Amino acid sequence: MLGKPRNDIDFGAFININMDRVVRRLRAMFRADVLQEEGLSVQEWRALLNLARFGDCHLRELARLASLDATHTSRAALELEKKGLIRRSDDENDGRRKRLCVTRVGHEVVDRVWAKALDLDARIQSRLGKTRYNAVKEALVILLEMSAEEEATEEFHVAE
Repeated sequence: MLGKPRNDIDFGAFININMDRVVRRLRAMFRADVLQEEGLSVQEWRALLNLARFGDCHLRELARLASLDATHTSRAALELEKKGLIRRSDDENDGRRKRLCVTRVGHEVVDRVWAKALDLDARIQSRLGKTRYNAVKEALVILLEMSAEEEATEEFHVAE
């Protein structure tokens, strides 16, 4: 027996639940409207974009820049390399390590995807209106800062 439904539980009252739902839906829109035609996953796009943005680097540094774990970054880099969008080269200072860099074709993909991403962003801004759009962006910055502070505190306590 399941019992009576709980009328005192309002999911709409919890920002984390709604934020999760919005992120999943926006990610699905992004995949369908922006990435699908290029055959990229979200992780591949994040890796490629950050590699293009910050220049060549090691896999571990790319993982940090793209806010991905090492396993996802490694898989994404392997796929991007198979697609000819990035290449690996020997590190002149450390023969055991490889540096990753974006190829010419990779930069062309970044340009196409970035243009589509800006179009999607413009659609979102149009739907929200400029004032609400800017308020959401400001709120996201504050939430990211808050989560970074929480992570730093957790890492501090783990290190103790």
